[in-house]
Amino acid sequence: MPSKLTRSDIYDIDKKSGALILGANRLDDYATKFLKKYCEEALTTPMPLPIETMLQKANLTVKTASLSRNLDIFGCCMLLDGYVRIYDSEKGDYVPTFYPAGTLLFDPDSEWAYGEGCKRNTLIHEMIHWDKDQVYFKILERKNRKAKEELYPIMCRQSRRNFEPPSGKRTKQNEVEWLEWQAHKLAPRVLMPKAMFIKKAEEFLNGQSETCDNLVDALADFFKVSRTSTKIRLIEVGLENRLVGMSDYAAVFDELKRNEHIA
Repeated sequence: MPSKLTRSDIYDIDKKSGALILGANRLDDYATKFLKKYCEEALTTPMPLPIETMLQKANLTVKTASLSRNLDIFGCCMLLDGYVRIYDSEKGDYVPTFYPAGTLLFDPDSEWAYGEGCKRNTLIHEMIHWDKDQVYFKILERKNRKAKEELYPIMCRQSRRNFEPPSGKRTKQNEVEWLEWQAHKLAPRVLMPKAMFIKKAEEFLNGQSETCDNLVDALADFFKVSRTSTKIRLIEVGLENRLVGMSDYAAVFDELKRNEHIA
């Protein structure tokens, strides 16, 4: 007898709002669909994603801008024409600046502070918004036009990385928070597609990676992602049992678990 489906198994579209409804157990399914559309070869060959080529395929224009005073905001994607508050360090204040739909904004200082993996994750995160959330925002725009309420793009924030919105009554704010939760969870799964990530990890495990630290470094360097994302992905794909016997397992993974990063 098949097990009863839960909220985590849902992969659907809300017919009223156009919002993607995506449970935790279906995240890799969406990542596979996304890659079939923008980089199908990444599903059959381990590779660092050719992000610039994928952005061109999606007809997205990348621009750099200072999005926050404290580097909390890494990026945003303009799903509609609109204004974004850009931080002017000389004035010490924010200046509303117009950008057309299809513009992806990235704060270059976040790459300086957090590395190339942060930049690549942010670009894919915002591209995912473009792919999955346009219909929702276009419907919302029509509703807001009647209410004379201005829409503001979703911001990719460092401070909200591990935030999970509350379940229950669905409001506009709650729906938008779930769309952002989806993008946070999906970006690493797109950058490190499950089957190819396992294949590359096993290749390193059967080769010269004799410690967790070496394995994490090798995978992070290969896929051009952060060490934290790599460690999370190793556990998500079920490889933890291969690592627990290594001498540095606790040192490498205990802090990650204490901070509850695992999806």
